[in-house]
Amino acid sequence: MITGKKILIRGGNFRNKGAEAMLLTACSEISKRIDGARIYAALKENEFEESLLCGIEPCIINYKKYSKLRKAAAMLRPDYLATLLCSGRDFTWEAVHVSQMDAVIDVSGYAYSDVFGVTKSHNAAVLANFCRRKGKAFIAMPQAWGPFKKPEISGYVKQLCNDASLVYARDEISLAELRQLCPGKLNIESAPDIALCFDAGGQIHKDDFIFTSQNARNGRLIAISPNWQIYLRTGKGDKNNSYIKLLADLAQYCIEKYAAEIVLVPHDFNLPGVPDPDDRYLCALIHSMLPDNKQVTLLDQFYTSSMLKSLAASCDMVIGSRFHCLVFALSSCVPVIALGWSHKYNELLRSFEMQDYVCDLGDFDFSRLRGKVDDVINNRDSLKSKITTKLTVLQSQVNDVFDKVAGIIKNT
Repeated sequence: MITGKKILIRGGNFRNKGAEAMLLTACSEISKRIDGARIYAALKENEFEESLLCGIEPCIINYKKYSKLRKAAAMLRPDYLATLLCSGRDFTWEAVHVSQMDAVIDVSGYAYSDVFGVTKSHNAAVLANFCRRKGKAFIAMPQAWGPFKKPEISGYVKQLCNDASLVYARDEISLAELRQLCPGKLNIESAPDIALCFDAGGQIHKDDFIFTSQNARNGRLIAISPNWQIYLRTGKGDKNNSYIKLLADLAQYCIEKYAAEIVLVPHDFNLPGVPDPDDRYLCALIHSMLPDNKQVTLLDQFYTSSMLKSLAASCDMVIGSRFHCLVFALSSCVPVIALGWSHKYNELLRSFEMQDYVCDLGDFDFSRLRGKVDDVINNRDSLKSKITTKLTVLQSQVNDVFDKVAGIIKNT
């Protein structure tokens, strides 16, 4: 059996819970298939301790000086220093350290597109090219791609696809974008999001989140997860923001009609030392707008992806704008309603034959969403059955992805 492969995972992080789930899933599934694999992750300095707690060796980007903890880790693992990464436009330092790896796995959920500018596409293209020239595997795991209307970005993504060992799109629109950009390329395939196989490591009962009413333990529990991206796209404005008002109205409707307990769930967290607001700020805004929030639980601490998936599994329904909040629910056979800002939401729910439960940015309407809430409540059992059937197929496809990826790395 081939052992001792060194694999760098990039594109994951511990701030965004979806990115964390993809990182942990890739680490777990590759470790199952490659005996003795050493998994590293490209992370920021303030993610160092989280990474070690998860058993992943961190490669620090933009580090300045070693903390006592980092010095101790370096003493325990003499080769640790050789894995440190420094980012830069020319990727000189990253290339030096990746030269000690056997493979690079990119788990970016949605990074290569006109939406996010040129830097991410440039960096990935340069690294994929370096890996090809050095005989190393570069694999882009299932993710959303495009649109590519800007020539500089499309050029870098085309280079990435040409140099990568394997590239996965996680939906049909993304696949079409890549195939239009790189016609005839045989290394471009389609597969579901790998977080559908994320193992939360045991159920955390909803009581563990200290809900505000007895109803949470005996009645309906509905999670609402806002998204900072949509807040920015709808003009900010705090309580006057139309998107935030819509979510508050939906929460109030669920309380009044169904006596539901509402839990406001952030999915993107700034790590210690970063003062900028995150999803918790949006959850607090919604909480403050409800006239009677005795049946509303505000999650305002830092939570792991395992905790939030376990919470989703305890819900009767999830209303979400965070993509992986929806993935956590669907992979637990919990019905969802999606309020999305890109094609990835429609494509995710289409894979479960639930595309009727998506509302796109620009088409948000309270009466329509209220009707979707009623429909989910009234048809929850049949929806759960449909999700369960589809999930089995999708998870099998994800397992096939990891089998293929492991095979490529073993032969590198």
